[in-house]
Amino acid sequence: MSRPYLYHPLHTALLASIPAMLLPTGCSVITPSQKAEVAAFAKVSAQYGTLPGEPIRAYGQSIRFDRLLIVSSRNFESETSRNEAWIQIGKALEMEAGFNSVANQADAALGILDDYSSLLTRLSSDQFTSALDQGTRDLGTALDKSIATYNRTFGKSLSPVGATLAAGIRGAGGIFLRIQQARLLKETVLAADPMVTALSLDIRHLMEPRLKERLTNAQERLGDDFKTAAQRRGSLPLETIQQVAHQLEANQAALRLADSAAKAAEHLAESHRKLAVLVRKRQSLRQRIEDIQSLADEIKAARKIRADLSR
Repeated sequence: MSRPYLYHPLHTALLASIPAMLLPTGCSVITPSQKAEVAAFAKVSAQYGTLPGEPIRAYGQSIRFDRLLIVSSRNFESETSRNEAWIQIGKALEMEAGFNSVANQADAALGILDDYSSLLTRLSSDQFTSALDQGTRDLGTALDKSIATYNRTFGKSLSPVGATLAAGIRGAGGIFLRIQQARLLKETVLAADPMVTALSLDIRHLMEPRLKERLTNAQERLGDDFKTAAQRRGSLPLETIQQVAHQLEANQAALRLADSAAKAAEHLAESHRKLAVLVRKRQSLRQRIEDIQSLADEIKAARKIRADLSR
């Protein structure tokens, strides 16, 4: 990976002393169409962040419901049975809380995509003002904090890119700031591509096959434990039947969401990879990157499933 170009204060001072009329008109690092594609990717990828956490929560809820279903089928005449049931209720809540914690950590760590998208949005903005300076540095710092959180949570070693790249913007104004902004936008996309690829692979590995396999097993276990509870009790109230049906729907939605989140992660990496290739050389793009639209469609579908899951 090439090292990003970092401006020294002396460089900025020298640039600021050059009359703008002497600056070649074709000096932009990237073209408006290239910048538009970066902005489009940033807008779409910002919607992805919390999707992988939802099927993890759904699995925890499934475990809780399944254990409580078995508890409900017990005979509570003896004190031993009642005490054991109480212990099982506690374990059910504990297991759900554990998976919720993992999901929350995943959401927080995957905030890395939100921070990266915000940084790209800022750098692809047409608002060339001095406010770009501190705002971009703050976003770069936030991005590196998200990367550090991700590394701690999952034992990874993704390299920080935000603050290092954000340091390239200085207090020059006018067209000089636009040049720095374009250069930094290009360098950010190139430097972040390995990070996006690694993050997408991690998401896919998290969703499939491990989580999808667990959700499939939970689905089968729910059916077995429902039959066991029905056999032990002889009959079950309508409310219990409705709750089992609701949990069955939730399990099925979680499976679909895990699959959709995995596919979206694949499209995320592919569209960013193509974006990185396109910004390497200054060029006017004649057509949009198809994978960005595919990513948008996949995320839209996944968000609909997530909405159904949270009902």
